Amino acid sequence: MKTLEQFDYVFQPSVDRKVVRELSGLGFVERSKNVVLLGPPGVGRTHLAIALAVKAAEAGHRVMFLSLEKLMTRLKKAQQENRLARQMQHLAYPKLLVLDEIDYLPVSRKECSLFFRLSQGDMRKPAPS
Repeated sequence: MKTLEQFDYVFQPSVDRKVVRELSGLGFVERSKNVVLLGPPGVGRTHLAIALAVKAAEAGHRVMFLSLEKLMTRLKKAQQENRLARQMQHLAYPKLLVLDEIDYLPVSRKECSLFFRLSQGDMRKPAPS
């Protein structure tokens, strides 16, 4: 379990403490806004994502943490089994959905479409085949 207090700003001075402090207020969760943590491997993106998720859970928010690979596997399987709408609703239930390892694997056009629909909260329309 990672916390914001454990984050090593000395090891990673490029991380803006002010931005992290603002994110720790969880206003983005309340406003249902996306946050994207960018940077090369080893800069602490996963640590910060976990720490913000822990903070949100401690504040009483429902939280889910998945790798993009696991998310895509779930969505593609649900689509094949004709239960995509139900899976999308399940993924939309948490107030905070943290997706990790977004930049590790290539995604197909179909997967991009599924991801976009999830990020926009669009669970009604079927995805293009």
